[in-house]
Amino acid sequence: LSVCACNNGSKAADVSAKDLIAATMNSAKPESADTLCGSDDQSFKNRFYYYYGIETDAVRDYAIAYSSAAKSDEISVLVAAKGTDMKTLTDALEGRREMQRQTFELYSPESVEMLKNAVIFTQGDYAVMIVAKDPTAIESRVKELLSDAGEVEKEAKAYYEGSQELEQTIQAIKAKVDTYRSE
Repeated sequence: LSVCACNNGSKAADVSAKDLIAATMNSAKPESADTLCGSDDQSFKNRFYYYYGIETDAVRDYAIAYSSAAKSDEISVLVAAKGTDMKTLTDALEGRREMQRQTFELYSPESVEMLKNAVIFTQGDYAVMIVAKDPTAIESRVKELLSDAGEVEKEAKAYYEGSQELEQTIQAIKAKVDTYRSE
């Protein structure tokens, strides 16, 4: 089965969904998932229902990493609010997977195949969907991270610092290009 919505019964560390994805992106290096949004992002909050078909009160935290290059690569993490059944969250992720499959069906057979092979799983209060060329390798890393809050903190910090360095480099290049153009 390419989609497993079973709970392995293990408890998960209490980490933010955004930090979990940042830590995963830093250590597992998903190929094209390069844009990270969390529950603190108002535009993502506004699109949440469209993405998952559930209200934000069903979750206590959520985040997504997706490709800015029109590819299907994605990591979605939904953290259940008190009283929310995990099946509600896995159904929401399955709905997201199907919506994306229908969208990519129009122009990207490779993305459709990745979506067909997406992995959906739960651990503790966390429901996770991984769409990637090798989703099981990323799944293993997410599960490792969910058992070690300290590792999530360390890897997320490294990801955020790397993102800041990249942004500074991009700004420096833009400044040089602007200077060149003005000369």
